[in-house]
Amino acid sequence: DKNMADITILSTSGINESLMKKIASVPSIEYAEGVFSAEAVLSMDERTASARFMSLPENISTLTLVDGRMPENKNECVIIGTKEFNKLTDIGSTVKFSEPSSFLQESYTIVGKVNSPEFISFDLGSSTVGSGHLDYAFYTVKDSFTLHSALNVNSSVNIKVMGTKGLNTYSEEYDKLVDNCKNSIVSAIGNIEGVYILDRNQNAGFAGYEGDAEKIAAISKVFPAFFFLVAALVCLTTMTHMVEEDRTQIGTLKALGYGKLAIMSKYVIYSFLATLLGSVIGLIVGYNVFPRTIFAAYSIMYTLPAIETPFHWGLGLISTGAFLLCTEIFTVAACLGTANQVP
Repeated sequence: DKNMADITILSTSGINESLMKKIASVPSIEYAEGVFSAEAVLSMDERTASARFMSLPENISTLTLVDGRMPENKNECVIIGTKEFNKLTDIGSTVKFSEPSSFLQESYTIVGKVNSPEFISFDLGSSTVGSGHLDYAFYTVKDSFTLHSALNVNSSVNIKVMGTKGLNTYSEEYDKLVDNCKNSIVSAIGNIEGVYILDRNQNAGFAGYEGDAEKIAAISKVFPAFFFLVAALVCLTTMTHMVEEDRTQIGTLKALGYGKLAIMSKYVIYSFLATLLGSVIGLIVGYNVFPRTIFAAYSIMYTLPAIETPFHWGLGLISTGAFLLCTEIFTVAACLGTANQVP
């Protein structure tokens, strides 16, 4: 939805107009957008912090305004929300530097808070200044970067690859398109020292979210089997106990001429209805409560959109059918021993 960059080209010496034209000439690139950025050390209460200032995106990796407003002049900025609660980063606060920067203004006023697809994790990644860990990320207008504007040199270029829109960003098909585009860029610009071609996998938040999602996926393969075995054990124990308690009644029914199938039908129907009711309740709860609980836990570490919990009819029917088959087998097994005895 926010058109996150598929590829980012970074350069330690800047990306000039000539290099931009070479990049834009690659056929598999849908469009490219230059970015001004600079890092500096902030002067905080009794400490310092590393910060990155970036120019406001136009079409790629667009921002979501959470609070306040967007910057309107070169002395205003917006901040990426973090889990660190510090009054110095509230709206209306003034951002100052421990040392003057030739790339940035003397100070900035925070006028809003935003979310960015580039920073979905509260771990913002690494920095080239200060401790080496990025503490804060800010966006401001391009006019704020006086030196960049004068030289018309971009710090980086964000790229959208042709054909990636709508694809699963973690799929092999997506990776193949991006890798092909990266190879085409290398062919177009050559191997230039200090130029790095990165994809989404080098984004700390993107890679971290994929790793956490894979962990949940691995757990989800184990838990159903575990619950299935527990349910089977409970069913066998419950039905065996129920049949044992009804031995006198079963003997009386047999003496009156009732057949084994007629006697067993009571327990088969009971277990069938109990399993069906349990499956319906379990699917409704399972498709909503579990995902939302897990999602809420991971929202502590990530800035994410609202969760979607669609009802998967295929999985629901398969799991319900498997439980019904399991419970009926155990019910019949529990009944056979007693039903075969003479009155």
